[in-house]
Amino acid sequence: MVDHLLNGTRSADAPLLLHRTPVELHMVLAAAVQSCAAVAEPRGVEVVVEPATQASVVSVDAARLTQAVQQLVRNAILFTPPGGTVTVRAVYTPAPTIEVADTGVGIPADELPYVFQRFFRGRHARRQAVPGVGLGLHIAQEAAAAHGGRITLSSAGAGTTARLTLP
Repeated sequence: MVDHLLNGTRSADAPLLLHRTPVELHMVLAAAVQSCAAVAEPRGVEVVVEPATQASVVSVDAARLTQAVQQLVRNAILFTPPGGTVTVRAVYTPAPTIEVADTGVGIPADELPYVFQRFFRGRHARRQAVPGVGLGLHIAQEAAAAHGGRITLSSAGAGTTARLTLP
């Protein structure tokens, strides 16, 4: 929790330092999903990692990118009801992209512009008493931006898809 708060409240003037190494994108997915297994199992949410269709090596800070993907997977799990599914996959064209799709409650359209802001907690988070302080997506977006990428979210009623795209 302390690391989460420190990461989420870091000054915008302090750049996020990266230690880039060549990493297979699918390995980042596997590490992130594995670290979230303890959250998914007791909630009765199945996390499915689609098999890699090709190997793609990217130059990234594996720890930072894994942390960003963990935030996306964790959010998907927390907002998916028991019996639901979170699907994680890597897409390589036109750009390396990690997609996390869930069968959860979705994000209301009027909240989508605010979800990456520090400490923003939407009405579903408040109503369902989802744990957190509203820093996860902000931290993930900062890690993506430090890599020259970005995260986009789409939600139409039920379900949300998060896409972390790298250059």
